[in-house]
Amino acid sequence: MIAKAILGIAHPTGESPVLINKSITKLDDRIVIELTVAWKGGFTSAPYETGITWEIAKANHISAKVVDDSAPIQISQTNKEVLDNYFKIKVYPAFYNAVSGTVP
Repeated sequence: MIAKAILGIAHPTGESPVLINKSITKLDDRIVIELTVAWKGGFTSAPYETGITWEIAKANHISAKVVDDSAPIQISQTNKEVLDNYFKIKVYPAFYNAVSGTVP
């Protein structure tokens, strides 16, 4: 589900998203989650990967950023902002609820 959402925002014409890597690092003041999505180009079926780093603190979303993208067409600034907002509005509350049992 998260792979589909990332691809749908970052590269709307892409197809077949698969989450191929995830790592979670707990730091003193935040948690850093790294996600890599493999997918195919919608027009060429060529394989690509998009990497996201999501940072959260104890009480809030910090940011979700594209850190790596192998597609020849760059992700627009608007889509990067939409992706960050998606993690802030949709993913962070679900994550928080799963961990604490309440919604922030």
